[in-house]
Amino acid sequence: MEHKELDFGGDDLKSQLERQTALETESIERYKQQIDAINDAEVVGVLKHILDEEKRHRKEFRMRLERINE
Repeated sequence: MEHKELDFGGDDLKSQLERQTALETESIERYKQQIDAINDAEVVGVLKHILDEEKRHRKEFRMRLERINE
């Protein structure tokens, strides 16, 4: 099985953090759409937990970006 080359968003930390922030935002939007489309309370509960984690990750990446931009 051939593996795809990983895209970390560039060679510098700023580019990588920007890439990860964008990926987290995409994931957040996808989870929101799934939550709206699913009628199973248990599944929705799990997805909401994952959504909260994705939001926390995005916040951490944004905070690190702010620190290197100072």
